[in-house]
This record gives sequence, structure tokens and C-alpha cells, in this order.
Amino acid sequence: MEKLLLFDLMNVVFRWHHVMEKKPLIVDGLNTSAIHGFLYTAFTLIRRYQPAYVTVCAEGGAEFRRKNHPEYKAHRPPKPPAIGVAEPIIEELCGVLGLHFVRLPGAEADDVIATYTAVAERRGIRTLICSADKDLSQLVSRNTVQLQPTCRGDGYLELDPEAVQQKWGVTPAQIPEVLALVGDAVDNVPGVAGIGEKGAKRLIQKYGTALSVYHNRQELPERQRINLEKDRENLVLSRWLVEVRQDLETILPLLGDLRWKMPEFAQVEPSLDRYRLNIVKDLVRAHQPRVQGWKPELWEPPR
Repeated sequence: MEKLLLFDLMNVVFRWHHVMEKKPLIVDGLNTSAIHGFLYTAFTLIRRYQPAYVTVCAEGGAEFRRKNHPEYKAHRPPKPPAIGVAEPIIEELCGVLGLHFVRLPGAEADDVIATYTAVAERRGIRTLICSADKDLSQLVSRNTVQLQPTCRGDGYLELDPEAVQQKWGVTPAQIPEVLALVGDAVDNVPGVAGIGEKGAKRLIQKYGTALSVYHNRQELPERQRINLEKDRENLVLSRWLVEVRQDLETILPLLGDLRWKMPEFAQVEPSLDRYRLNIVKDLVRAHQPRVQGWKPELWEPPR
């Protein structure tokens, strides 16, 4: 079965930026931690899973959701300067390395990932989503897994439907129901006052959906019933905000155009040397077994 590997760019980049914040990689005054970390992750997973298609999904804005909720993600702090500088360099290097970089103006990376996942499901392609974003766990299915980082730098946990159920206590499809009740202060998703994650999970386990919780509010403690009645509009809005879009296929590059082919090593080596991405260069070299001096039986991923 062919595989599609999708990267949530900002999720991976922020993780590496924070992991290496105390001891950043500096090249000629440039913080290359996020650049190194993202490409290291990309080629570690490419080597591990051998995908036919690879796509790096970047943020294109939140205008779609802001049409109905102008406050959505309006108060997020700005990106750290190092990430702002690293992002265009990563985009440039993705082009050099044959990694398809997709940014759709007005759309969030989650929606791009969700749309390609839906296309792959219909075509019988196994999808691997590299992201720790809880919102993307709703996409997990028998044919789609989420790769979440572990404590080790190169370790990733595969979340299948059973793993999501164990972690959340609900099915992947019910995660938006939980999120709608809880809300998200960082993204300005209002939710329902007084309902935390544990309580939301119990309610969804019993009633199935957020709206069903509302319709059965008379069975709940008085405080919860009052809060649900007071925040009914927020509940409906939140449920809409937290569900990822899967309807962008007609305005995205075709999945067939995202097939990955590694360029010749000689073509990419100068770009990797410019930022002294030596460990990444070793990983890239691993896809070029005819390069002089490389011995596959001796090569192991760096720790």
C-alpha cells in the first residue's frame, strides 16, 4: 500500500525550537535549530516509512473561521524571531530536497492536512500525519495514523484508533465533541463555562455528541444545565470552529503531483552545507546508496 506523509510544519518547528532553545545551533549568527530539527524529522520519517507522497503543510491564515468568529486566534503571541527567519529557509530547502511545500492563503495547515487525508482515504493510500496537535487526532482511522513525538528526539508514537481511544476516552470522531465543550483559551474557542476536559469526556462517553449533551441537559447537575443554556450559542460556534475542513481539494495541488522523488545528492549538498546541516546531510545521503563512501550496513540514524 502506498503511503502519504504529511507534516504540520509549525507544530514540528515550534517543538524543535523549544527543545533546543537553551543550546541553539548557530551558523554565522543564524539560529538554525528549527531548520535542522524539521529536516532531521522529515528525513528520519521518510527513511522509516518510505512514503510515495510527501507534503509539508504550512499555515496560510485563519480567515475562514474568522468570518464567523473574528476573535479566533486573534490574541496568539507572535512567532519567536528565530522561527520567523527559519520558515522561508525551510520552504527554500524543501524545494531543493523535493519536499512539496503547500500553503493555501486563508486556510490553516490542519485543513490542508485534513483534505489530503480524505483524498488518500478514498484512494486507499495510508496516511501518516506528523504532528502533536490534538485537533488532528480526529482524523485518525484504520488507514490514517498520527505520529506524535515521544521524549526522545527521533521517537514517534503511532496513534491508531485504539491509541486515541485509550488517550482520550472517546473515538477519534468524538474529539471535536469534547473540544467543543471544553473550548480553547489560546485560540479563543469559547466552549461552555465550567466544563473541563475530564467532565467533557464523561459527558461525550454518555451522550455521544456535544449537541446531545445540550439536549439532555435536564439530566445534568443544575450548574452544568445553567451553563449549557447560557452558552448554547458558544457551544454551536465552538463545535464548528474545532472541526477540520476536508473540502479544499479543488483549490489544492493534486495529490498525484505530490509524489516524492529525491534529487541527486550533488544538487542538494551545497544548500545543506550553506547552513551546516551535517546530520541532515547524512540522512539525505542515505537515500543515495551509490554515493561514494556510503556503506548502508554501517549507517544508523543519529541519536
